Amino acid sequence: MKNKLILLTLLIATFFVACDKDNDEYEAPNSFSDVGFYTSLLRQGDKKINIDDFISFTDLSHGATEHTWTITEENFFLGGPIDRLDSVYTDKIINRGETTSDEPTVHVLFTKGGLTSVNLYNTFKDSVTFSGFYEDNDGNPDNNIRTLASIRVGDKWVIDTTFVVDVYDTIVSKILIKQQGVVVPHATELDTIYVEAGDVLDFVDVTTIGRPNTREFRIAGEVGQDSVSTIIFKKLGVFEGSAAISRTGENIPGDYDYYEIPAPFKVIPSSKPFVLTGDIAELEDEVIQVPFNGEFQPFINQEQYFNVMVNGNNFPVKIATLNSSDATIIELTLNEPIYRPDVITVSLLDGSTLESTDTRKPVLFTDMPVGMDQGINIMDADEASFEGEMGNGWIYLPPWGNKGIVEFTTDMASHGLKSAKCDLATGSPIFFEGKNASFEVEAGKNYDVMYDVYIENGSSVAEWTIYMFPSWGADKFWNGGNIAQGVWVSKTGTFESKATENRIISPRLIGSNGVVYFDNFVVREQEVRP
Repeated sequence: MKNKLILLTLLIATFFVACDKDNDEYEAPNSFSDVGFYTSLLRQGDKKINIDDFISFTDLSHGATEHTWTITEENFFLGGPIDRLDSVYTDKIINRGETTSDEPTVHVLFTKGGLTSVNLYNTFKDSVTFSGFYEDNDGNPDNNIRTLASIRVGDKWVIDTTFVVDVYDTIVSKILIKQQGVVVPHATELDTIYVEAGDVLDFVDVTTIGRPNTREFRIAGEVGQDSVSTIIFKKLGVFEGSAAISRTGENIPGDYDYYEIPAPFKVIPSSKPFVLTGDIAELEDEVIQVPFNGEFQPFINQEQYFNVMVNGNNFPVKIATLNSSDATIIELTLNEPIYRPDVITVSLLDGSTLESTDTRKPVLFTDMPVGMDQGINIMDADEASFEGEMGNGWIYLPPWGNKGIVEFTTDMASHGLKSAKCDLATGSPIFFEGKNASFEVEAGKNYDVMYDVYIENGSSVAEWTIYMFPSWGADKFWNGGNIAQGVWVSKTGTFESKATENRIISPRLIGSNGVVYFDNFVVREQEVRP
């Protein structure tokens, strides 16, 4: 093989010699100019990097008569080799204090947070243009390519371009703790923070160094993730707290700082009444939840102290217990089933041994209403409130004589972010349907259909009908146009399904002008007390 390679080399050399002999007028190729460069961040438009990290810049230009990289004084050139596992680069700094280099490739260490720059200055004897300079203007790489043309200065052509680098500083956590609006000290172990059971503290992230965008406060088993997080203290005892402040996101250099709060939190018995707080509510499984402003001690045999009235009749409590994950909530299960239309109240009677974890007795209450579980919407949640796009779940029906315009919009919504906007400016009727937003109903069952409608002031609406296809006849809900304008109005209808089948909703609107919005369709099985 070695002999073959030597022979091939000799043949190629002989060929060039022969060509040279046959053409005494041969001239060397003309020199040419071209410009090109790239960075180790590749196509990342906005160059973002963590402090004490580096970027490599390479000049690929050909035929440059001058070439200089220039950095700012707080940054440094590095010498190789640089291992990909390295994390500290100060020992690789070369020519400390120098801010220019004529090397084709430079590795620049950034040691100060904020905006900084790296400049490339090249001169050529001919005009050059670099096609492919990247700017991240709209998040779409295909739209962000531009060209960079040289500028003539005297007898030379100059490429003078600056790379702007956004250097993210190391996060240095800083928080405030407020008690009833007053900042309390927390810097040492001697700054014990006393909190009454059931009271709250506000934890405020005021970090300015490092530009964090996420945080998590953890104290006494509670978690807060807002920049101002309100934490309720439910249990007696002494607790530690922490704050994890971080920076994360696409094309954002990540960082994280964990801060253990030096001050302990001591939760003491409350001086406030132990009272019902929030609304009493029924869950889907018919359990009634009764919330208080503090945690209960474990208890047994307290059922007789809760008086539950259902439609004016006393329903005995079968089980009274604490919620398994939140000891501020008592859960009641009755001996008899309850139904959505029922009117239910709850009273707490005297004589119980109920007690909070800080030894307070609950304040008695009488005939507090229960909010009933409203059942399951059998429509898809996003389609029911028009959160998708027109043409997916819902379609326009031009074959049915449509003259108006239907679109999904964020202009107005009673639920979620969007609604269906029907514009009668180009005529009526308007007809659209949830062709791909169907739902199944069962034979012999009754269903409630609810939705919200908003008619703009000054609109002229004659009528609208909500059809429940495939039935054209009985399962439709007609409405005259004489309802309040300028406010959301809730409408309800019911139907009995004669068959087990898929249904779709189709609104049809007639009017001479104006705009009507539909939103928040709910279809649920009726619940009726036998």
